[in-house]
Amino acid sequence: MIPHRKNSVGTARIEAGRALWPSLFRVWLEGSDRWRIEQAGSGREKAEMPGGIFPDLSTALEYARMMSGGAETTLELYIGPVYAVVHQDRGWTRPICAGGLG
Repeated sequence: MIPHRKNSVGTARIEAGRALWPSLFRVWLEGSDRWRIEQAGSGREKAEMPGGIFPDLSTALEYARMMSGGAETTLELYIGPVYAVVHQDRGWTRPICAGGLG
């Protein structure tokens, strides 16, 4: 069994004496027709993704999946007044929106 440690983002697995934190991406709707992505963590407070503006949510999420390499990831979605957190296990097996991977 892998030991777990609770933190502000969720749970981290401890392997070989070090924590393995999932990637954290923030995705939000800008205006009515653009989605922006930034990546948080990895020793940086935030880093805007190169090419991080997309015409739809599905495309933005596919880009985040590609940038994470399909690794375990936490997504924060800001959609107008709605805030949602979605955790994806390795391989991104959970659909987030209809009509595609995202």
